[in-house]
Amino acid sequence: MSFRRFSEHFISDPTQDSQVNTLSVIQELLESVRELQEENNRLANSWMREKKEHEKHLVQLEHEVDSQVKEVEHRVKQKAKQEVEAERRSMRDLMKGEMEELQSHLS
Repeated sequence: MSFRRFSEHFISDPTQDSQVNTLSVIQELLESVRELQEENNRLANSWMREKKEHEKHLVQLEHEVDSQVKEVEHRVKQKAKQEVEAERRSMRDLMKGEMEELQSHLS
């Protein structure tokens, strides 16, 4: 029973057997409150369950992103290391060639 119906009952017909009707109205009102509390509890439980699922999913996504970032960092470091090593070889070869050229001029 809604509050509107409850108030209309007392405003419209105060001459009825008010004690019986009042108990009936109060019982209906209490039943409505109980049903609303149960629904509120169901909705709160559902919301908490969904919140936990979303948090769990976010944690999984965070781990996946962290893993992907680490993999990319590893690949970038490996590539940089290879480039440095290639540059060293190139410089070594260049210096070796220049040393051979200098030695050939000295001989």
